[in-house]
Amino acid sequence: MTLSPVKSPLLLPEILVNIGRFLAKRELIACFQVCSTWHAALEPVLWADLNFEKQLLQSYFVDAERQVRILPDPPTIQRLARHITSIRYRGCQSPISLLILPHIVRLTRLRVFHHSSATLRSLILRNAATLVHIHWEEQYSELASVYRPPDLVDDMFSVMVQCQHLRTLTLTRSTVSESQAQPFYQLLQQLHSITLSSTNIHSFPSDPIHFPNIDSLALLGVDMDPKQQFKLVASCPNLATFSWKARARTPITADALALPTTCPRLTALDLSRCESSDSIMAQIMQKSPHLTFLDASRSSFGPACFKILVRNQSRALQHLDVRTCWDVTPEMIHAIMVYCQRLVSFQASDIPARVLIQEPQIQCLQLEILTLNLTEIAQDKTIQFRVYEQLARLTRLKILTFGPAAENSRIGAGAGIAAGGGGGGAAPRTWMGIGMGVGTGTNAAAGVGAAGNAGGGGGGGAAVAGARRLQHAIGSTPLNNMMTTLKKDEPDSMDFRLKYGLAQLATLKQLEEFRFEGLVLCKMDVDEIQWIANAWKSLRMVRGVLHKEKRRRARLESKLRELRPDVRLVSIDMCKVTLF
Repeated sequence: MTLSPVKSPLLLPEILVNIGRFLAKRELIACFQVCSTWHAALEPVLWADLNFEKQLLQSYFVDAERQVRILPDPPTIQRLARHITSIRYRGCQSPISLLILPHIVRLTRLRVFHHSSATLRSLILRNAATLVHIHWEEQYSELASVYRPPDLVDDMFSVMVQCQHLRTLTLTRSTVSESQAQPFYQLLQQLHSITLSSTNIHSFPSDPIHFPNIDSLALLGVDMDPKQQFKLVASCPNLATFSWKARARTPITADALALPTTCPRLTALDLSRCESSDSIMAQIMQKSPHLTFLDASRSSFGPACFKILVRNQSRALQHLDVRTCWDVTPEMIHAIMVYCQRLVSFQASDIPARVLIQEPQIQCLQLEILTLNLTEIAQDKTIQFRVYEQLARLTRLKILTFGPAAENSRIGAGAGIAAGGGGGGAAPRTWMGIGMGVGTGTNAAAGVGAAGNAGGGGGGGAAVAGARRLQHAIGSTPLNNMMTTLKKDEPDSMDFRLKYGLAQLATLKQLEEFRFEGLVLCKMDVDEIQWIANAWKSLRMVRGVLHKEKRRRARLESKLRELRPDVRLVSIDMCKVTLF
């Protein structure tokens, strides 16, 4: 009896397909051209998600001998088009897109950028039976009102209504005119999730209307009266996830108090960057017993909301974000970590190390995500050892972040205009706030605020501050000396050396991401890199600067890549300040 040769597992189509789903497009194309077996197995994976923008198909239609691009024949186009289930499309940019689009019949996801034409309309109608998700993003242009493409289609919402299985819709920088209002609200009745970002909605139906299927709603900078926005929210009785960001920091009025009543199933609430009173937010929390997720970063979260948490009146809360909340004190942050024992994710801003290590000890032992900006460490070995001792108790941690979050760790810039000179802009709670003074007199100056809560511009005359608190302002600071000032005021940081207690974190067996991009005085050596590689077996990402000296940093990065090639290293030098 002769035994058949054992085939390699990589020749089995099922295994190749599962591997191909985790590869990047360029890697997938390279594997696609290895042999005929891989070619046939990976073809559906390669063509499932098509991006016409990045022109990733150019290496597929290339004659290797003549080094020229070739177009496929019609039978090949029809065979490939049946695999396409998701496309990202920005108009007819290539002959390939013109050939392929008419043959797509199994599309489930469509992302469109600044394009509304008869070709797109026919594409949606042809795939109306399979489309589930549409992302429509328009690009604002002053010429939009002057120039209109010849094949522009205005009734796209009427076309989308015919997609019976459409469940998710995202509109960015779009406009819902009065003529489109009726098909738009008719479309909402069949949707389950909708995101409106920087969208202009001209009208809301005067008659009572309900959207029973919507369970996720995001109103992000919608140009619509706030009362009508909350009237829209009240029309979604089964809403579970709600995110609201008003334009120009419009304060939340008393209309928001009806949220828990009109949406009794609300479990996730995002009110970040909202100007609301602490009492209104506290009443919403108190009346929402099923709330599990609350993003209150850069909001008016304060003592009233804190009392709701510590009194266990928000028992189901598992995810809390209170970064850059001016009324949140370090003692509040410590108390939340003591009394909110069901928290799975907690993100907060500045807390002195002496407050974190005080009694009672941290009791939220179920934490998987933790972000803290520890201050007033002063390279004290005893304090840092006790900090590591506290963190070692959080054995379920998967993501640990030291220092300000990435979105808050840059230098914020603002501008103010005041009669007589001097202006004041301010940044949220970052290292420094830089204010640019623009005055009508001769006293215009730039100012650098003190490190801590907020910064403001100095100078002569009355300043217009862009923050709620302005601890200190230094007037007439020359722009060319700002970097020198920043270097002198570098904050103290955690010391990640073993002699300072890092080895106590060996209990974090499930840690996947270690982030410290906001720390500028980080110190590590080869011993610490070897310890990290051996102690944290589940680690997948290290994000931060391993050492402030470039040569030593490069050596440490090379050592980490050598010991753990599976760990993604993102080195961000926050000393390179970026103004926004």
